[in-house]
Amino acid sequence: MNAMVDLVIRGAQLVSGSAIIDAAVAVDGERIVAVGEERLMPPARETLDASGLFGYCLTKLWNATMAPW
Repeated sequence: MNAMVDLVIRGAQLVSGSAIIDAAVAVDGERIVAVGEERLMPPARETLDASGLFGYCLTKLWNATMAPW
């Protein structure tokens, strides 16, 4: 994926039914287009560093086919 996206959230904690993982999330428009390791994220117009922030990204709120696990 080389196309620029609107936003990459780095240092997020993603919650599934069985685990909490550290990952990055790429968002383009109103869609999540990538979930995974930070080094694999596309370039972004904006970046949000979520590390150290209280809160989780709940996987039930996004398309489960994007899940890396």
